[in-house]
Amino acid sequence: MLFHLFILYQCFYSVSSLISCYSCPFDINSFDYIVTANNFPSELKNCSLITNMTMCAVQIVWNRDPDNTKITLVAEDIRKSVSTKHNLIVNVGYENQENVPKWEKVLTYECITDQCNSLTQLKRLINSLIMNDTLYELSYLLNPVKPFQGEWCYRNSNASFEKCDTTISNSSCKQCILHEMINQTNTELCATCSIDNPVRTEFAHGMTFNMIDRTNSTVLIVICQRKDCNIPTVGDIIRNKSYIYFDFDEFLNTVQPEPDYDNAVKFLKNYAEELDLEYRLIKIDEDRQAAVLTWLSSSSTDKSLLLNSHIDVVPVFEENWIVPPFSGEIRDGKI
Repeated sequence: MLFHLFILYQCFYSVSSLISCYSCPFDINSFDYIVTANNFPSELKNCSLITNMTMCAVQIVWNRDPDNTKITLVAEDIRKSVSTKHNLIVNVGYENQENVPKWEKVLTYECITDQCNSLTQLKRLINSLIMNDTLYELSYLLNPVKPFQGEWCYRNSNASFEKCDTTISNSSCKQCILHEMINQTNTELCATCSIDNPVRTEFAHGMTFNMIDRTNSTVLIVICQRKDCNIPTVGDIIRNKSYIYFDFDEFLNTVQPEPDYDNAVKFLKNYAEELDLEYRLIKIDEDRQAAVLTWLSSSSTDKSLLLNSHIDVVPVFEENWIVPPFSGEIRDGKI
């Protein structure tokens, strides 16, 4: 399938360090619904953690009619010291093979840090990605018009990413093709026709997000057999009807949000009152207070608990307390 041209490219990784990656066989983890961040599976079947790898990867394939999602985790050992890459590649589109239109969306994520293809990481990835499309409105592009005429194909090229022959004669032309690549600085396209016998018609929109420099690029593909179906305007329409956005900041930002201490204080206060336990509210500064609650064990062998709204649960032995928690001091804004 031509969709996969978006994701089948050569990547090499330096072997400065070996990592662990999760591996789940292809076609084992198949779900009869469209997986999203809101209904993400809690676990995958037949997965293992593989050590001494150089690259981790994830691929998710979504299909409709019927709804289906396949998730594959990959551990790779590619020991060629050329470069390092950290990319997300996504694409969405339709193809018509044997007169059956098929919608497909594909996500491929490749990374080179330890366990970077875990389910937790994958869910964070999907949470940071928005993909919406109304490409079904363009399904007419999949329907060939016969007899096909070579002069229907638009011809033009400024492409450097592939060889693009715009001199093919109308009599040799079998179908129209548009390949377009867009990045931050320029737009390149190859609009021509193919001399190969038609196998399918299709159109797709793909994007690559580079996590290292936070840039993105776009690829548009059209293979069709209709008049003017490969003009640049068609590529623009496909792009406009398939919205793809990735939030680099949400995915890559490791700064944790400021803790909501007020809710923690309220929770411990209510908890202590419901159980008739002694607690103290300690004022840290003008705007903040902390709740301290001690739970003394009735057993000499069990630890007591010191619950503090700012440091969660701390197990302690009462005889080891330097000072009783209710007599604690405020030092540098901490209890």
